[in-house]
Amino acid sequence: MSVAEFKAVISKQLLVEHSRANTEIVQEYIGSDQNKMKALVDILLLDTTEEDNLKLHQRGAYALNLIGEKNPEMVNPHLKQLFTLLPNPPHEAFSRGIMRIYAFHPVPRKWQGVMVDLGFTYLQDPKTPVAVKIFSMSVLLAIGRQEQDLLPELEMTINEYYEHGTVGYKSRAKRTLKEIRKILNRQN
Repeated sequence: MSVAEFKAVISKQLLVEHSRANTEIVQEYIGSDQNKMKALVDILLLDTTEEDNLKLHQRGAYALNLIGEKNPEMVNPHLKQLFTLLPNPPHEAFSRGIMRIYAFHPVPRKWQGVMVDLGFTYLQDPKTPVAVKIFSMSVLLAIGRQEQDLLPELEMTINEYYEHGTVGYKSRAKRTLKEIRKILNRQN
């Protein structure tokens, strides 16, 4: 089958319903096949001004998240395309999913600069959903373990927005700040 045929099969399944069970069907169908993964990425890149395409994007982002959690190597070859959507994602599920994947798995070195910029942008934007901010803290901390010059800026940014943060934000912020202090104290 061609990528276009895989895209049709995946699209049809994504439109069945928005549920974890249906998303797992898509995840299992894609498996470790990069052509099927390319088809999913093509779905995510669709023009979302059409209602069905917006549904496909939201549901496809959920599938991408599940695939990336289980096997981030499936997502890595498509990061250049996916990053084009991150500054203005059609649906918050997309940015939440990407940040969540890399909160738990290493960001490929060549994409760390992009992820640092996006992470700080998400943390500083009051319109960013809390889940995206929380995963951004984790991504930035993980990169900061390797690039420790980043940690003072992360600490300052978290503290700057702490007072007005939600309970979830404050909880992750406390853990992140504690970890930053441990790392910086080891460095001195």
